[in-house]
Amino acid sequence: LRQHLEGGVREPLLLGVRHLVTKPTILASYAMTATTMMSVFIVVPNIAAYVQTNLGYPREQLEWLYLAGGVTSFLTLRPIGRLVDRVGAFRVGTFGTVCFAAVLYAGFAREDLDLPVLALFVFFFLFSGFRNVAYQTLTTKVPEPHERARFMSFQSTVQHMAAALGAFLSSQILTESADGRLVGMPTLAWISIALLTALPALLYVVERRVNVAAKQALLVHPITHPSGPPAPAEDAGE
Repeated sequence: LRQHLEGGVREPLLLGVRHLVTKPTILASYAMTATTMMSVFIVVPNIAAYVQTNLGYPREQLEWLYLAGGVTSFLTLRPIGRLVDRVGAFRVGTFGTVCFAAVLYAGFAREDLDLPVLALFVFFFLFSGFRNVAYQTLTTKVPEPHERARFMSFQSTVQHMAAALGAFLSSQILTESADGRLVGMPTLAWISIALLTALPALLYVVERRVNVAAKQALLVHPITHPSGPPAPAEDAGE
């Protein structure tokens, strides 16, 4: 993680920035990040109001929903990370995407909730974790060492812009009925699901390009392992 601080490749600032907005793998990574963040934040800012006004969940018990979701994330993120290391970001991310879309459909796209509210929160946080760990792990492999700091800055900008855009769109779509219920949540859920459909393809493209780049790097700079301890130096007098 600190190779960008060590001696090595030095390139002009403008050239480095141009690489970060023109390289196909990096652009696909930005698209992957934007898709993930926007699909979540088009729904997340309105969940608390939705479960109270539309699903009749009591306000005084709302904290237990977020506690259950937070504990679920805390207990599952590390195992998910190990799973990503074992089988790859594409497979784990695709599984999480499909399951997350199912949760959106069951909990928000339908007028009648097919899940208990507590289960809705647990599954929402769980499968969101599958997607987030998969894409975040993959993005760390995208930049070259000397690009990493600039790449992470650009990536953070994309994350915040996508989250803000998702929240803004949701505020434009949702309205309030005369009885205080939110109108338009199914529309938001379907938009989120539509955004999710692009994520598996992006995960596949980025992971494939990253793996190809890693193999090419090994061909140029192969890793050598010593076969054993060095032979003792011969006596200078012999």
